[in-house]
Amino acid sequence: MLTHSNSSIISLFASAFMTKRLELLRWSSWYSVLSILLIAAFALNFARFMPEFNHWIQSAYVTSALLGHFSSLGLIFYLVVLLPLILLVPQRILIKALLVLIATLAGVAIVLDYQVYTQYRFHLNGVLLNLIIEDGGEEIFVFSWMTWLLAGGVFLGILLTQLLLVRITNKWVLRSKKSKAGVWVGLIFIFSFIVSHSIHIWADAHYDQRITGLTRHIPFYYPTTAKGFLQKRGWANLDKNREQAQQALKMSSGTNKDLDYPKSPLSCQAPEAAKNVLLIVIDTWRYDELDSQTTPFLSALKEEDSSLYFDRHYSGGNSTKSGIFSLFYGLPSNYWSAMSAGLTSPVLMDQFQQADYQMGVFASAKLTHPAFDRNVFAGIPNLRTSSTGDNAWQKDQDVNADWERFLEDRDQSKPFFGFLFYDSPHAYTFPPGGVEPIEPLWERIDHLALNQDFDPTPYLNRHKTSVKYVDQLIQQVVEQLKQQGLYENTVILITADHGEEFNDNGQNFWGHGSNYTDVQTRVPMLIHWPGKPSRPMEHRTSHMDLPTTLLSDVLGCANPAADYSIGKNLFDETPREWLYAGSYYNYAILMEDSILVTYPTGNYELLGLDNRPLDGKTLKPQMSLEILQALSRFYR
Repeated sequence: MLTHSNSSIISLFASAFMTKRLELLRWSSWYSVLSILLIAAFALNFARFMPEFNHWIQSAYVTSALLGHFSSLGLIFYLVVLLPLILLVPQRILIKALLVLIATLAGVAIVLDYQVYTQYRFHLNGVLLNLIIEDGGEEIFVFSWMTWLLAGGVFLGILLTQLLLVRITNKWVLRSKKSKAGVWVGLIFIFSFIVSHSIHIWADAHYDQRITGLTRHIPFYYPTTAKGFLQKRGWANLDKNREQAQQALKMSSGTNKDLDYPKSPLSCQAPEAAKNVLLIVIDTWRYDELDSQTTPFLSALKEEDSSLYFDRHYSGGNSTKSGIFSLFYGLPSNYWSAMSAGLTSPVLMDQFQQADYQMGVFASAKLTHPAFDRNVFAGIPNLRTSSTGDNAWQKDQDVNADWERFLEDRDQSKPFFGFLFYDSPHAYTFPPGGVEPIEPLWERIDHLALNQDFDPTPYLNRHKTSVKYVDQLIQQVVEQLKQQGLYENTVILITADHGEEFNDNGQNFWGHGSNYTDVQTRVPMLIHWPGKPSRPMEHRTSHMDLPTTLLSDVLGCANPAADYSIGKNLFDETPREWLYAGSYYNYAILMEDSILVTYPTGNYELLGLDNRPLDGKTLKPQMSLEILQALSRFYR
């Protein structure tokens, strides 16, 4: 039993234990606040790249976004790193030195990012760091002694500023032990975070580019969107808001002030006998699933005299967002935010409309998530944004039904552009009894069962069966074209938005969006092109090449591809040393023998084609420069 003396000793020990830690927690909190305010103040410099403010809400959004964003990043570091360290190792010198170092590096990062953004209009990325850090970077960037002196001066200036903040914090903590200022500062940060995200949620649902056009300029900032949530509850009418935004854009200059896109107005002279164009996309269709078992109809179509199959074709990403974006724009998905903010449609779609094509867009999944209604199809009036059905295969049937009505009701004196996007393979669904299954078949998908030792065959066969179902739907579409006498005057392109992995690389990856190996990025590209003889297409191509091909070979545009795309003509067999592939949070450069993956934090890794690290290999400096130019070419 504890005596009163022993109890007092324990209390004193506990008090001493916590007092030291509480003092450090308090000091580090105030130092972090001052550092966050300093970084947020510097980040205001990015406002010079933003469109001119013409409403108070823009100022409110940017101010609250900077405070809320950087304070949330600081809070994450505080909770994950600093708090445990103070509780475990409450050494004043260690904690203060670590905080000064981290704050200095954060300051250097924001200054460096600003310099990169000034020149390229994108934030720090792995390609740029690879070019600077690895051997050979000096072939592109020549750093004089004055540049190094200035860089050293900037680093020293930031370090001295942080040391000054240490002194200010020391004095403030001593003088404000009973102050409630910390509570108010915390409330301001929380309020700023909530306000900035709320403004963006509202602006995104109302297609308000006054706000959404500012977002991409803020470093490492990813605000919240909730269009579907608002529409379900009747708080937003997306179709109405989208139409109003389109009308407002037409009433204004109609140009995107963030972009120099296209570089020159298109000069096009469509042929008198205009060809129809039908673009069919199958979600998650793998490059090795075009065969007589999985796709019997498409396999037979591939053998026709007017069919061309591109054997080494790659999507512009491992996700639907990047894959579809690249297919229509011929651009990397890093342009997504700028295109979306300004409701800037691809020149390919604009030119189809200017050439008086009738536009039929029919997608199984919603076109509002990802928000293709803000970019790819932003110029399509009365856009059909969703399909009817309880599941993907029913919605795919609805796509066919609406497409059939479109063909029957259209003005037959005009050509048409059609886009059909099937989703059944993405959901691994097919109608019971509607397609002969490929055995053995996984009857019920259980993602918790997936692991390194799981036999992928039944799972893969379920995917193949859903692709086989879509093959039947495509056969119906083609048969209708033949019945109406349209087949011999219609260019039909059949491809996928990305691939799908079933632990092919032996690293326990399943699905897509997780790496950039062939099974996730390489896709079929089958084209029926009347008048073009069938021949082997064994050179590397990508989705980036499609806009150039259609604009030049169908719509008669004379502009060089560089005016609007980073791609080439699909039939141009000159080597493509590198291909771009994007995802939702990072992107990669696909080379013949390796993959460079970059991350939002600016770091990167060089991998083999099997997704395993490579040693001793770097990007060629000239290639790095080409990539940087491609990523920034169309920004103002």
